[in-house]
Amino acid sequence: MSASSYRDVLANRRFLQLWASQFIGFSGQNAVNFALIVLVNLQTGSTLAGGFISILFSLPAIVMGPLPGIVVDRVGRWSVLWVSNALRLLLMLGTGLVLLLAFGGGTDSRNHLGVVALIYAFSLAFSCTIRFSVPAEATAIPRLVGLSGLTYGLALFGITFVVGQALGLIALGPLFHALFDWPAVFFFGAATFVLATLLTIFLPRRRLSAYDFWQETAGADENQEQSEARLMELAPESKPQSLRQSLRLGWLAMVQDADVLTAVIRLSLAGVVMMLVGEVAPNFVVQSLRRPPDQTSIVFAPAGLALLFGALLAPRLAVRLGRLPAAALGVNGTAVAILLLALVRPIGDVLRLPDDAVVALGIVGASLLGFMLNLISIPCQAVVQERVRPALRGQVLAFQQSLFNLASVPVLLVVGVLADNIGIPWALVLLVVALLLAAHWSGRTTRATLKTSLASSEVEAK
Repeated sequence: MSASSYRDVLANRRFLQLWASQFIGFSGQNAVNFALIVLVNLQTGSTLAGGFISILFSLPAIVMGPLPGIVVDRVGRWSVLWVSNALRLLLMLGTGLVLLLAFGGGTDSRNHLGVVALIYAFSLAFSCTIRFSVPAEATAIPRLVGLSGLTYGLALFGITFVVGQALGLIALGPLFHALFDWPAVFFFGAATFVLATLLTIFLPRRRLSAYDFWQETAGADENQEQSEARLMELAPESKPQSLRQSLRLGWLAMVQDADVLTAVIRLSLAGVVMMLVGEVAPNFVVQSLRRPPDQTSIVFAPAGLALLFGALLAPRLAVRLGRLPAAALGVNGTAVAILLLALVRPIGDVLRLPDDAVVALGIVGASLLGFMLNLISIPCQAVVQERVRPALRGQVLAFQQSLFNLASVPVLLVVGVLADNIGIPWALVLLVVALLLAAHWSGRTTRATLKTSLASSEVEAK
């Protein structure tokens, strides 16, 4: 079913089913993320120790590279979606049981290295499943709503990404911890993935199977002449490719299109910033806002609401400004927001503001950050999905995941060390400088890589 508006997309029952699976699972996942962030902070009090959670989330993407995307493109989205959801269900259930039975719920073992090791092991295993689910979920959207409904589908997924994040981090995680303790947070997460698994199992298996160019064009909202041209364009993709050929095709699809490469780099920058937010948030709340770490929702709540607003507004801004110009505005706005967060405590101290006023400044900075991050992600995802051929979308998205995770590891380590030694404000100021330099460098690198790649292709053609 093709769609060309929010109404059309929301009338698609299969899309709603996938959307519900994402929302339910992501809510449970973020409730567990709250437990991971706060438990490590309570056990160690270190920003760097919390940053290791994000680093462990990054390692599988770096090691696996584009292989999860190749698996998605060859095996099909349906199988990858329900299997990855089922594995996350088992991981959450098992971790909750170990935390309950071996560590007394995690509350009576302060500085217990076993609790931290358990959290690290869970983070690493959980990330392995996400590496497969991300390209499967993203490439399932155009298969269900068509390319004309892609931007609207991505925006709706962006909305539930934000709502699920806010619901899990701000409400459900703290609620289940307050009522039943830490293991209950993991058990709740497991319950959400029971529902997510069932929803994905009952998605149309044939529609989300391995790519078939004849099926891809079936039902497209094109006239006959356009459909025939589309078939001619896609026909070469139906030929079996070796692993090496698949890797090469996925790489070329990314680097030979300047818009795609720019979108991939900006998506990676946004991903790194989001991981850093999770790393520094607890100690930012302690050092800059002078609140206990379990009140991290002071940062997450306004950022989540602004992300929601950004998801609603980003498609319109992308149409008016252009997708990549809108994303460029998002990069610059993100730098301004981080700088504001870095300066809230120094401004408060210089002006002798009460702590509540400093908290209000922090809320403004977090809100601006949330809005700007979505102004990057939604337009850039649309660029990748629309400009990359269907059979290569999973690989390109997996390449993007590898790129941003590879970049995030040294950044997380450096920011963690700086935050622990010179304080959160200076660490955030240096992050702003690094972000602007990376954005400037990426623009030059995109042009250089495109020229090199085109030159190589011409040599091979000769």
